Amino acid sequence: MPSLYPNPTVQAFLDDLDENVVFKDVWSGMSLDGVPYHDIHIDFINPVTGSVDQAQFELSDSYDLLRIFYVIDSNKVKPQEELEMESLDDLYDFILIEE
Repeated sequence: MPSLYPNPTVQAFLDDLDENVVFKDVWSGMSLDGVPYHDIHIDFINPVTGSVDQAQFELSDSYDLLRIFYVIDSNKVKPQEELEMESLDDLYDFILIEE
C-alpha cells in the first residue's frame, strides 16, 4: 500500500486499522507561538468495544510527530477527554483494553 501520509507513525496506524478507519481529517495551521503545524484526526471503530474512537496526531510543519492523543467514544455528544499517549504501542495498548 503506498504511503498516504508523510509520517511513518501515522501511516503505520492507518495500515494497522485499515478496514476499521471511518473518517480522516487533516488540518494545517499556526500555533499561538507562530509555529506551523499539522493535525491528523482519524476516527475508527474500536475492534474490541465497537465504539467509534479517535486518534489525534500532532505533527510539526516537517511532519515530525509531536504528540499522540486518544479519544474514547469520540462520537458522543458530550466533550470527551483526550488521553496523551507516549507512543504508538501505548496507543494500541489503550485501544485493546476492554471497558
